[in-house]
Amino acid sequence: MTVMNENRLNPARLPSLVSQVTAITSRWATKEFRQLWFRDLNGASFFSGDERVEVSLGITHFPCYTLSYHALAKGGSAMDMTEFERRLTRIEDLEAIKQLKARYCDVCDDDHNPNKITTLFVEDGIWEGGGFGKAQGHEAIRQLFQSFQKLISFSQHMVMNPIIEIDGNTARGTWYFLGPFTFRKDNEAKWVAVKYEDDYVKVNGEWKYTHLRANIRMSAAYDKGWAK
Repeated sequence: MTVMNENRLNPARLPSLVSQVTAITSRWATKEFRQLWFRDLNGASFFSGDERVEVSLGITHFPCYTLSYHALAKGGSAMDMTEFERRLTRIEDLEAIKQLKARYCDVCDDDHNPNKITTLFVEDGIWEGGGFGKAQGHEAIRQLFQSFQKLISFSQHMVMNPIIEIDGNTARGTWYFLGPFTFRKDNEAKWVAVKYEDDYVKVNGEWKYTHLRANIRMSAAYDKGWAK
């Protein structure tokens, strides 16, 4: 068995590799790889003649992306593994930041849980928005969310249209939000629209907020709407 240059990868074979590994099959779709053996989910090896492809599986909740891998192949137009690693890392980072925002929404809709919210921010992180001012640091953010508990009895955070720009271990993102709220005073129901402008940093492999800005675009009574 000949082990090929590990710095080169034939990109034409990657989609098939990812698809087959994700589906956990032991047969390849191309003629070049007719006989393959699925060895181990934590370090799967596939062999065919003098070619070897190894993949360490790490599948996200959506199919067809392997998050960690090691591949050796020959022939065709090859991609440098460093570039391929960079692209895969970007996909991982994008997904991790989306998950961070999803967890933020979950915390808000969990009665604005003041203890969970601090886990999403760095120690000196900032929450800033609307008429609620600015809170910096875990204790200040915790107290802010305690005040939200007194103000809001129900919320449903629905975010969309993310634009995320990653620069190494830092990133910026914008999101749009639309959701129904019930305010405790007079049991008032409202629609609220927000544009989020976020700053993130990766700390020990985990993305966290450094600065979250919630810019309120619209707040309207449920029964009257936002246009007269």
